[in-house]
Amino acid sequence: MRKACSGSVLLITLVVFVVLLGFLGIAVYSGLNAFLQAELQRAASAAVMAGASSLYDDTNATSNAPQRNTSQALTATQETFDNIVAHSRPLTGYLAALDLPVYDPVDDRIHVQSRLQIPTPLFSPLGINQLIVDAQGDARYVKMVLENPVNLNTQTGPWVQEITLDYPVVDGPGADIYIRQPPTSSGGFHGLIFEACSGTRCYDITRAVRFESNQGLALDVTFDSPPAPPKNQRRVAYAGGYYIDLNGVNLPRGYNIHTPAQFDVLKATKLRIIDDGIFDQYNPTTGRRSLELQPAATQVSRIEVYHQAIMCPPSVPCPPPAGSVFKPAGY
Repeated sequence: MRKACSGSVLLITLVVFVVLLGFLGIAVYSGLNAFLQAELQRAASAAVMAGASSLYDDTNATSNAPQRNTSQALTATQETFDNIVAHSRPLTGYLAALDLPVYDPVDDRIHVQSRLQIPTPLFSPLGINQLIVDAQGDARYVKMVLENPVNLNTQTGPWVQEITLDYPVVDGPGADIYIRQPPTSSGGFHGLIFEACSGTRCYDITRAVRFESNQGLALDVTFDSPPAPPKNQRRVAYAGGYYIDLNGVNLPRGYNIHTPAQFDVLKATKLRIIDDGIFDQYNPTTGRRSLELQPAATQVSRIEVYHQAIMCPPSVPCPPPAGSVFKPAGY
């Protein structure tokens, strides 16, 4: 009788111990699971954003337009994930891994699936040796397009227009901005100066202009009065479409060509478009500049900002963000 009672006590003690161990495991692994899932999701989201935003970082040699490079974008996705894991001790410790990133050409979307394993020794008595934590991410390339015209009036003003961007322009490989200026009513193009503004300073980015399909003209104009050895010479762009790579501004040059300065333009929240104030025009048909005594208003009809991406719900369409439009397949 005494042996049976001892056996029952031992069994009850064992059951209580297993139950307590189970509760302890639930408490420990629930917190660890939540923490690691958040870290893994952060890495997956950052990876697809990096990949999607770099999808059109190549430049077409003929048109100067952004050109899709799927392999490059998928590599950027993988490398971003690997770099985050390498600098995260929890993710490294639990062997976080990423499946091969997938590109969907229907909507320029990049998808990733990631996972890690949590050993569960406290659950071993229950036959559970590990927990699987997974995270996925979807991001889609998007370019911001402003189609409301920017008007400059060479006679009465305004001579400057400043555009606040819904999403900042950032310096990525290849073209970062596209600006189109249609011909004036007299058949020519006015000279324009472009600036990128960030915080309290604006930078002249006209020297980084590359013309659409290499058709255009850019001249260095001296703005000293009276004319003197150039102390304030700036590049002025004529013609229709301009691609601008912010990295092309990051060279030893400044407003004053005799005192070059190092400009580092990495991000801008505003664009400034300035009429050069000279009553002339460029005619792309004849390739000549000529005096224009009654210049018509200058108009910028389209601005595009590249290297943007947005997170998407998995397997469903992304709603377009305000101020942006999705790039159609094929660009």
